[in-house]
Amino acid sequence: MRNNKKVPEQKNSALVIRSASATDSRGILDCLAEAFEPYRNSYPPAAYLDTVLTEETITARLAVMQVFVAVASDQVVGTIACWKQDASEGHLRGVAWPSCPSGWEAG
Repeated sequence: MRNNKKVPEQKNSALVIRSASATDSRGILDCLAEAFEPYRNSYPPAAYLDTVLTEETITARLAVMQVFVAVASDQVVGTIACWKQDASEGHLRGVAWPSCPSGWEAG
């Protein structure tokens, strides 16, 4: 369920992983919100907002990090962001794969 809409089960639908763009912002925000909602009370409020992002902060995330989305049936179903700090260290942020319906396969 995403935004009070049932995510349809798609048998043998291709799952595509690609770089995100600004047009994916709403889907990324929805994925992050759904994935992290069960842990909301474990985060201080500011840290939670830094994790799930807002319509304002997603723009900054897309500008400074490489963001990827998993898409099936034209819907963002997962996301991850990363950036390289230096030659030996990088960071992963915003890893979210909420309730992916069964029957989807990577392609």
